[in-house]
Amino acid sequence: MNIKEILLLHHSHLDVGYTHTQPIVWELQREFIDLALKLLDDTKNFPEYSKPKWTIEVTAQIMHWLKTATENDVNKIQKYIKEGRIGISGLQYNTTPLANSESLIRQLYDIKYIREKFSIDIKTVNQHDVNGIPWTAVDLMLDAGIELFIMAVNGHLGGQTTKRPSVFRWRGPSGREILVMNGAHYTMFDQLLYSWENKIERMEEGLEEYKQHLKNTGYEEDFIYLTTAAAPVCWDNSPPSIDVAKLVKKWNKLEKKPLIRYITPNELLEKIKTKSMKEYPVYEGDWTDYWNFGAASTAYQTKINQHAKVKARKADFLNSFNRKSETFDRINKEMWNNIILFDEHTWGSYNSMDADNDFSRIQSNIKDNNAYKAHELAEFLLVNQLEELSGNPENFDKQDGVIVFNPTNSGREEYIRIPDWWFIKGKRRRTSRYGWPNRVEQIENAPLYGPVKIEPFSINKIKLSSLKKAKKNSSINTGEYKVEKEGRHLNVLDTVREEIIIKFLENDFYRIEFNPVNCRITRVYDKKNNWEVIPDDEFMFFQFAQETTNALYKEDRRAYYERELDKEKFDVSCWHEDWERKRSSAFKAIKYELKTETAYAELSIYFSAPGCRKLVQKYTLYVNKSAIEIKIEIDKEEIRTPESIYFVTKLNLEKGWECTFDTAGIPVKLDDEQLPGCSKDWFTVDKYVAMNDKKHCAVLYCPDAPMIQAGDFNFGNKSENIIREEKPLLLAWPLNNYWDTNFRPAQPGFVSFKYYFGTNNRFEQSNVYNKAEEISYPVEVYPLLSCDENKNISLIKVNDDGLKIIYTKQSEDSMGIIIRLLNLKSNKTDYKINLPGKKIHSAYFVTTTEEKISECKLSGGVISIKVPYRKITNIYIEF
Repeated sequence: MNIKEILLLHHSHLDVGYTHTQPIVWELQREFIDLALKLLDDTKNFPEYSKPKWTIEVTAQIMHWLKTATENDVNKIQKYIKEGRIGISGLQYNTTPLANSESLIRQLYDIKYIREKFSIDIKTVNQHDVNGIPWTAVDLMLDAGIELFIMAVNGHLGGQTTKRPSVFRWRGPSGREILVMNGAHYTMFDQLLYSWENKIERMEEGLEEYKQHLKNTGYEEDFIYLTTAAAPVCWDNSPPSIDVAKLVKKWNKLEKKPLIRYITPNELLEKIKTKSMKEYPVYEGDWTDYWNFGAASTAYQTKINQHAKVKARKADFLNSFNRKSETFDRINKEMWNNIILFDEHTWGSYNSMDADNDFSRIQSNIKDNNAYKAHELAEFLLVNQLEELSGNPENFDKQDGVIVFNPTNSGREEYIRIPDWWFIKGKRRRTSRYGWPNRVEQIENAPLYGPVKIEPFSINKIKLSSLKKAKKNSSINTGEYKVEKEGRHLNVLDTVREEIIIKFLENDFYRIEFNPVNCRITRVYDKKNNWEVIPDDEFMFFQFAQETTNALYKEDRRAYYERELDKEKFDVSCWHEDWERKRSSAFKAIKYELKTETAYAELSIYFSAPGCRKLVQKYTLYVNKSAIEIKIEIDKEEIRTPESIYFVTKLNLEKGWECTFDTAGIPVKLDDEQLPGCSKDWFTVDKYVAMNDKKHCAVLYCPDAPMIQAGDFNFGNKSENIIREEKPLLLAWPLNNYWDTNFRPAQPGFVSFKYYFGTNNRFEQSNVYNKAEEISYPVEVYPLLSCDENKNISLIKVNDDGLKIIYTKQSEDSMGIIIRLLNLKSNKTDYKINLPGKKIHSAYFVTTTEEKISECKLSGGVISIKVPYRKITNIYIEF
C-alpha cells in the first residue's frame, strides 16, 4: 500500500444530550467554537502542514454560536475561513429516518444564510454517529450545492454499507450522483493511533495495525481519512484538542510517514476529486438505518411528533394563501426546530438504562418536550390559519356553517362529525375554538353528516342547514353463519356432529370473519379482487406477539449484541445473529364487542397478553373507505429487560414477493433499492409499506408508528437479503426497548396506535401514495360563523394524478410561495399547474434553499413544467 498522507478532520460531534443535559450541551458547543478560535490563534506559527484546522460539523452549532457572537468573533471566523482553517458542513443535525422530506429540506436552509454571512462555499454534509439517511437526501443535497456526503457510521448495534473506508458515487432516486466518503467512525484517529498515550511509537504501532486492515479490505486510495476529538475523556460534545495538535506537529517534524495533514471537509472533497469520477464505484438505493428501531422506545412521543408534521403541513399550506403574518413566521420556525430536534439522533443520556437517576430523567423529559411543544405549536398555527380562512369574528352569537378543508392530492368523499351545539344559537368566542373540547372532545362522538364530496386541495364552505345526517348504509353489514363439522373424538366408531358459529363484519371492500369462542380472526377477504388475504394457520390478522431474550441462555441485551470496541474499530460485527429468543402471543381473548353504526362496523377484541395490563384491538370497516382501520390500545407494564411488541399478519402471497416502503416521501424497493450492508431486516417508513406478488398487493399504512419488518421476525439477523418464501409475515413493530444506551429501557402506561390495511391487485405507486396521504392527512372540519351560501374554493389544480404536491409554504423571502413536487409516473414528465383565483406574475425552478435556477413556462395563468421522475422539485411562484 502506498499511503501518502493521513487527512485529519478535527471537530466536536454534536449529541444534543447524551454526555450532558441538553441546555448544558448548547452552552458547551458555543464555548467550543470560541476555544477553536483560540486554538487556531495559539498555533498560527505551527508549520503549515501541522497547523490545526477546525470543522463545524453541523450548522446548528454555528447558528447557536451566532446568537451571542460579537462582531470581532464573526470577523475572526471569516478570517480563518478565508485562510482555509475553518470548515462548515451543511446539515443542521445528525439526523434519523424519522425526518420526512420537509424536515430534511429545512435542515439545509441555514446553508444559504451561512454562505452569505461568512463568504464560505459549503460543499459538504457530515453525518456522524448515525447508520443511514433517507435516499431522498441525495437529490436534496445536490440541489443545495452539496457535492460530498461524509458518513461516519457507528457500528454499535448497526452496520456500515459496503466496505469502508471507501469513496463511492451514490446514485439518488432521480439518477443523479453525489460523492460519498464512507469513512471510519468518528474519533478513529484517536482510537486507532492511541493518540491519548502521547507516544509516537504507539502511534506507529496503531497505524501499522490499521494499514494491515486496509490491505485486507482491498483499500485503493493513497490517503487515509480520519477524524479526531478530545478522546478518551470526551468522545462526543468534545472541545478542541491542543494535545493532538502537538502530537501531529511532532510526528511531522520527525518526518514520520505518512504525513499527517489537518483538513476541512472541502479539502477532503478536493482530494477525492483529484481522481477521475469514473474510478469510483456506483451504488444506488436507500441508506436504510439500523438505529431507528430505538425510536420505538418512545412510541407515544414519536406518534405525537409525526402528528405535528401533519398539522404543520396543513398550516403551511393555508398560510401560503392567507395574509403574511410575522406571528406565524416566528412560531413556525420554533415549531419546526422542535420537530427536527425530536428526530435528531440523540434520544437520551449515555446511562439511559439506569432510568431512575436525575441525569437520565432530565434528558428524556427534555427530549420528549420537543415533540409535545412541536405538536401544540402546530395545532395553534393550524387553527390560526383556519380562523384566517374563515374570516370568523372574535365574538359572535351563532354559527351558520362549516369549513371542510382537503389538504391532499386526491378528491375525497367524507362523512364529517358535527356536534349538536354547533346548530344552537349562543356565544361563540375565538379563544374557545383553540380549545381541546372544540377541537377533539366534542368531535369524537358527534353525529355523522354527509357524505361530503371535496376536490383536491380545496375548501368547501357549507351551510349547516344544508347538511344531512348520515343514513344507515346497506353496504355495512354484520352477522353470523354456522359451520357443521363431523368427526370421531374418542376411541369409538360413532361420529360426532358439532356446529361452529362464525361471526362477520363487511363493507363493499372487505369481509372479516372471526370465531366468537376464541376471538380468532379466521378470514380477511378482499371482495374486489377475490383474494383470501390471510392463510388460516398459526397467525390471525394483526396478531399480538411479544419477543424477549431467553433468560435460560442470556437475558440482557448482550444476548443479541455483545459490544467489543477492539472488534468494532476494525468493522467486525458484534451481532449474535443466532441469539436465543422467546415469543409469546396473547394468553387469551377476554371478550369481544361487535357493533354497527351509521357509516361503519367495528369489532373490538379484549386480550390478556404478556407485558400488558390491557390490550384491545379494534378493526373498523367504513362505508366509503377501501382500507381496514386497526386501532391498538395498550396499557403497558414496565419491563426493563429486552422486549419487543409486534402485530403480525401472514399474507397469502407467492414465493418471490416484492416489498416497497417509502422513505421521506420516495418509494424504495426492499433489497433492490437499498445500499449493500444497510438494514434490510427492519426499516422506517414515512407513510406505508407494501408487499405484493404478481396478482395481489397488501399495504400497511402507518400514520403513528413507523417501524416495520417484512418476511419474518428479523431483528438481529443482519441479513444481506430478505428471503422471499411464500406466505411471508408483515410485522408492525410499534414498541421495543432493545437499545442498550441512549434510548429508553421501558415505556409503561397507556398508548394507542392506528394502522390502516388495504389491498389491491397490484402495487401502483401513485395510487398507494394517494391512499397513504388520505390516511395521514384527514380533512379539517371547522366552524364557519357566517355562511350565506355553499361554496367550493379550489386552491391548486394539477392536470395529471402522477404529479404530487408534497408541500406548499410561503417562500422564505415572503414574496411568493414554494410548491414542492414529486413525479411518480416514470413515463411522464410534462405537467400543468393552475392556482384558480390567483394571478401568477412569474414562476421559477428553485434550489432546496429557494434560490432561483430558471423560469417556468407560464401561459394564461397556467404553469407548464417538466418534472423528473422521483426527484423532489421546488418551484417558486410570485403573484
